Amino acid sequence: MNPRFERVTRRLIVGLLSVTLAVTPIAALPADLNTEMQSMFNDLGAIGNVTSPGAFRGQAMNLYTGGSLMMRAPGRNYPLVNAHPRRSRPASLRPARMSGGRTARARGGAACPRSA
Repeated sequence: MNPRFERVTRRLIVGLLSVTLAVTPIAALPADLNTEMQSMFNDLGAIGNVTSPGAFRGQAMNLYTGGSLMMRAPGRNYPLVNAHPRRSRPASLRPARMSGGRTARARGGAACPRSA
């Protein structure tokens, strides 16, 4: 056989196998709505129960039911506003206030005595 033909054939086979392996997981996934809805409710933490409609015949009466749907979802609280009120700081941590750019001592006055 021709060596060039063998190389082309080998590349073609490798290419087809790689495409097949890349597409196979996508084709194996189920694409139905029931599975998607179930996974969504499982992610939310919800619990549900469904009964189908039916008709029952008894000795005394006939019973028709439309089915039922029961669902429980956990309650969650989301904070809409997050506020932090200002806290007063001790006098030693407050920034110094300057009146006119000069302190009492710089103006020649006495410093204010601290009250005990």
